[in-house]
Amino acid sequence: MNNLRNKDVDILFATVQTLGKDIYLNEEYFKKDYFDYIVVDEFQIIIKI
Repeated sequence: MNNLRNKDVDILFATVQTLGKDIYLNEEYFKKDYFDYIVVDEFQIIIKI
């Protein structure tokens, strides 16, 4: 079964934990210019990771 998410969308919502997985955090899945903007909420949590 394919566990990859649909990335062919206008707006993508994801958690830091999901996007930080090796399966997504590489240029084969997301090219360097895929995102126009990345909005981070709860930034203090990211600092603890």
